[in-house]
Amino acid sequence: MARSRYVKTEQEIKEYLSIYANPKFYDVDTLLFLYETKPEVIAAMLPPPLQPVDPPMVTVQIVLAARSNCVAAFDGCGVWISCRYNELPGAHCVHMVMNTDQAIIFGRELMGEPKKYGKPSLVRQGDRVEARVERFGKEYLTIHGDLSGPANIDEMPKDSDVFYFKFLPACNGSGLEFDPILLKAHFKTHYNSLEQGLGNITYLPSDHDFLYELECINPVGLFYGNVNLDANSERIATIPANDFLPYAFGKMDDWRLLNNMV
Repeated sequence: MARSRYVKTEQEIKEYLSIYANPKFYDVDTLLFLYETKPEVIAAMLPPPLQPVDPPMVTVQIVLAARSNCVAAFDGCGVWISCRYNELPGAHCVHMVMNTDQAIIFGRELMGEPKKYGKPSLVRQGDRVEARVERFGKEYLTIHGDLSGPANIDEMPKDSDVFYFKFLPACNGSGLEFDPILLKAHFKTHYNSLEQGLGNITYLPSDHDFLYELECINPVGLFYGNVNLDANSERIATIPANDFLPYAFGKMDDWRLLNNMV
């Protein structure tokens, strides 16, 4: 019987699934900016059953990943807000952009990450670092920082948990196809180098992005370095579709605006 490459062998299936189980990203240049925002803004953005925590932290990360075991090289940006699920602390991803189709598709399908297409950039000149993110030809996020010296890697968190909701819109427009799955993704960070400093973040007006609502009230820290990242995830709950539906459209662009742009 002839074999098609479309149909995978048992060994190929094992190889695919091993990548889904443990994505790895190597030689990642990264900029982290942490700040406090208004607690009522985070509370309004968190889908149930996630709950806000004190202090109301926002983490913005720019990554330039040189290679990986799954999607090759890519540039990305993510925005996370602090929260908890029951007694488990973590963060919820409210915004993420990548500059390759492979990176977008892999994360959306595997963990339900709210990935969209965008163009992040990260440049260092001397002790000055600058990050910019662009979508639809418009820059809407910038970070400027001044590095002051090495950070204490021993004091930096090596493990972090992120909550994602995995779901699909119903094909007949009735809502969602199934009750969303709440996933906990665990990230392990291996620091190759790390410097600290001070900086500021600016959100510019955009029809497609809401990040300006996450106003920076109190900058907490800025870190620049090179890391390796390991990830794995697990499903921890299901959420009634109607309860989650108002939050579902943050993963998508506004189709009405896109239609007007054609």
